Amino acid sequence: VSVTTTELVVWLDEHGLTGATADGYRRMFRAWFNYGVKKGLLEGNPVDRIDRPLVDEKMPEFWPVKTIEALLNAAERVYPRLVPSLAIMAFAGLRPGEVAGLKWEAVDLAEKIIRVTPESSKVRRSRLVDMADNLGKWLARYHQTSGPVAPPPMSYRRWRERVMTEAKIKAWPADILR
Repeated sequence: VSVTTTELVVWLDEHGLTGATADGYRRMFRAWFNYGVKKGLLEGNPVDRIDRPLVDEKMPEFWPVKTIEALLNAAERVYPRLVPSLAIMAFAGLRPGEVAGLKWEAVDLAEKIIRVTPESSKVRRSRLVDMADNLGKWLARYHQTSGPVAPPPMSYRRWRERVMTEAKIKAWPADILR
């Protein structure tokens, strides 16, 4: 069995992979084939002849302060249990998946830090995130000594839709709160 450079390029094209995603697959394939070369299973790496795709950097999209304020105020009225998750994403930049795995024990209001564990981190590394004063004020109202910060994923999605309607927010772009 053999795999050619052309076959890999066709595969990437057929799957509609472009930019950073295509480059991620290219790097993964390259490492995999390099392992085969290192172990003497392959004569060469077909990925070495694939050019790195161009990745256009774009300015991140963000909501104005009034939209964040409307979102958090609507969450307070409709589903207060959702407020800590939304505030942490908006003011500390945590990913939804990181907040989903966050426990109250990792939120230290006195030290003004949030401990992200490898289990909930996208890159599987722990890190400390500084807590801005405004985030501390939002979290102080809801802080608990233990348990999950976020509601279960199904509740989060359902509640978020209701809060968006209440706040008159029409769309939720990816990573908008980061």
